[in-house]
Amino acid sequence: MLPLSSILILFFITLGPIKTIGPFVQLTAGASGRLRRTVAVRAVLVATLVVLGLALAGPVILKNWGVSYPAVTLTGGTILLLTSLQVMLKPSESPEPGDAPSGTLSTSMLISRLVIPTIVTPAGIAATLALMVLSEGNQRFWLHIIGLLLLVMLLNLLTLLAARRILALATSSGLRVIGWIFAVLQAALGAQVMINALRRLGALPLQALGAQGWGA
Repeated sequence: MLPLSSILILFFITLGPIKTIGPFVQLTAGASGRLRRTVAVRAVLVATLVVLGLALAGPVILKNWGVSYPAVTLTGGTILLLTSLQVMLKPSESPEPGDAPSGTLSTSMLISRLVIPTIVTPAGIAATLALMVLSEGNQRFWLHIIGLLLLVMLLNLLTLLAARRILALATSSGLRVIGWIFAVLQAALGAQVMINALRRLGALPLQALGAQGWGA
């Protein structure tokens, strides 16, 4: 099993608050403090429900489909690697297509854009599914994963509520550097997950198997 500290770091990178600051500040530019708080609370609440629903229903669906754990981890590793490469190779800091000031978007649209894919990312979904499948039959580990998911969602809420103050201290450039570093770490993890899954399937030799818990 993976150490809980490693799982927390994984959730922090894939579902966590650093990547939410820029989009939240941009989407709520010109909005009142009350609207920003409303959007932050509702977005995190919806994201929490989405993640918990995925964590509870996802493994059941995969089991009914006959999807094996190596298949889940291989898919998850691929997503981790590709999404991190997308961040690292992003050419500029230009706004994302379709981003618009809060005055042109309804509250529900603001919440929707924050929930997916800002808070609930493809990499976060892949990590959650793989860990929930891994925890099958181990209730204590399962509860720890749920607890860590809730902790990261709480961190998301606190970060969104303080987003403008954080951005003033860290600056956009600083947050981009942090995000890029996280993307490099995520790419390395994604590659290791894929290697371990291939070893479990017998496609690669078992020597020096690393990252215990991810398909090992």
